[in-house]
Amino acid sequence: MICCFPHIPISQQATEYMLYLKRRPNKPMEKDILQYIVGTALTIYPAWRIIKRTGLNPNWAVILVIPGLGAIAILLILAFSDWPLNQKRGL
Repeated sequence: MICCFPHIPISQQATEYMLYLKRRPNKPMEKDILQYIVGTALTIYPAWRIIKRTGLNPNWAVILVIPGLGAIAILLILAFSDWPLNQKRGL
């Protein structure tokens, strides 16, 4: 690794690190895509149910497909919107 061995020049450490990156086994892309699909599906279903119980349109849960920003958007929608269910109850 780079900067771990002070007696070896930086250029040689960088070269060895690049060789290490080439030798390591590549993770198949299909596995990453499958993990993303399963993880997203396991996240969308509970969000769908939560949003439906608030009285909002449950289609908002589809925003979770966007990695990272989708979860923030859902939290902002739930935090700052007027829930129709509360309006019906007079809260």
